[in-house]
Amino acid sequence: MRSLDPGLEAARDGNLKELQRLVESRWDPLIASDHHGNKALHWAAGNGHLEICRYLVQMRMDPKAPSEKHQNRCALHWAARNGQTSVCAYLLDLMGFVDVETDGKDTPLMLAAWQGHLETCRFLATQRADLNHLNSWGCNAMHKAARMDGEHSSLQMLDFLLSNDVKASLANCNGHNALHKAASFGSVEACRFLLLHGLDTRQAMAPDRERNTPSSLAFAAGYHRLAGELRHTEDVLWLTPAIYRAPETPGREEVPEDSAKI
Repeated sequence: MRSLDPGLEAARDGNLKELQRLVESRWDPLIASDHHGNKALHWAAGNGHLEICRYLVQMRMDPKAPSEKHQNRCALHWAARNGQTSVCAYLLDLMGFVDVETDGKDTPLMLAAWQGHLETCRFLATQRADLNHLNSWGCNAMHKAARMDGEHSSLQMLDFLLSNDVKASLANCNGHNALHKAASFGSVEACRFLLLHGLDTRQAMAPDRERNTPSSLAFAAGYHRLAGELRHTEDVLWLTPAIYRAPETPGREEVPEDSAKI
């Protein structure tokens, strides 16, 4: 594992005294970066250290500056991705623009939705973030949240997005809607939630551009029980004469049936 620059480490850990000591000994926060091109302000913002962020901005660090290699994320992207709402508020006061894009056109709200930070998404929405923004692949925040692979992912996030008219049925450039995404990531609870909220239709469960239905995506990823459950719904919708049953071969570990968070 690569060791982190001592100034970046101080910014990550919220150690203001150490950071000031390093600056006094000619360590330059405008130059130092990690192997992804993230600088001290990115590290401080992502870890919620508001006092460090203020100090670094006083040291002429630009809050709009993107990382050199890490998808061109700026400090606001990292703060939103990690649910650091107070830092998001501070950075927005400086930047004045909430829907800043990464090189893949993900916005701070999309990253917060992906990781399940509901409070941060609510705050960004009050700052007029575009909840229906599309990234380079035609994904919206619902695609991100439905994956349910974030540290704080929950059905509350899906419910929040639906209540704000973010379309779960929207197909991206691969023909995937939120149900396809949930299926391919093995999220049983998200699939059931989406089926109960309007995606139990032929159009929503239609094959993608490579002719994969939600059930086939789940099966290919090793989520065999989920694939069987989705295939049953597909068979009922298309009125096939033989109802599919998944094979008994073990698949990947799946979310227990009683683990829903809403």
